[in-house]
Amino acid sequence: MHHVGRAYTNGVCPFLQRRGTASTMLREWDARGGLDERGLLVGYSSSVYRGADPVPCDLWVHHAFQGKTFFVLDALPAGTIVEAARLTFSTRSMPLLDSGVASNPCRYRIGTANGLSTAAYDFDRDASGLIATRATRPGNTLAGGAVDVTRSVAEWVNRGSADNWFVFSIEDGRALIEHSEDDQTAYCTMYVDDVALEVTALISPVP
Repeated sequence: MHHVGRAYTNGVCPFLQRRGTASTMLREWDARGGLDERGLLVGYSSSVYRGADPVPCDLWVHHAFQGKTFFVLDALPAGTIVEAARLTFSTRSMPLLDSGVASNPCRYRIGTANGLSTAAYDFDRDASGLIATRATRPGNTLAGGAVDVTRSVAEWVNRGSADNWFVFSIEDGRALIEHSEDDQTAYCTMYVDDVALEVTALISPVP
C-alpha cells in the first residue's frame, strides 16, 4: 500500500497548530486487521478544521492511499503466448466513523506502473509522491470484480519483465486537493481483497 499525506494551514495563523494530522482512515483500516489480512486500502480523505475569528486559521489535512499489486511471471517459459489475462479482486466500501457519508462521485481505476517499492507499506509527505500509472490495456474500469488486462500482461511476458505492477487509485483526481463541500471531511474509501491474476496462455511443449 502506498500512502501520501499532506497538511498545511491557510488564513491568519499566528499560532502553532497542535491538532493531529494523522489519518483516521488508516487508523480504522489498521484496527480492522490492515496488512494482517493482506488487503489493500484505496481512497482519500480531505479534512478542513476552520479557525474562528479573530484567528481565522484553517488547517487542511489530506491523505491518499493507493493499492500496489506485484506479480512474478517467471514460471512462464520463453515463447509463451498470452491469450487472455484477468485481474480479479473483491471490493467493499467502508464508512469512516464520525465523518459522515462518503463523498460522491467515488470512482476508482487500475493502472500499471514500474519501479515501485516491494515494501508492504510506504509513506510520502509530498503530493508529487502519488504513484503515476498508465491505464491498463484495453480498459481500466472497475466492474464486476474483474478487469481485462490481456495486453498489459502480454507485453510483460513478451519482454520478460520482472517489474509487473498493477495499482488501484482514485479515478477523479480529488485526492490531496481542497474541497468545497459543507462537511468537514470529504472522502472515498474502498478495501480491495482477494487480488489474483488469471492467465490463459499457449506454452510450447517441453522437448
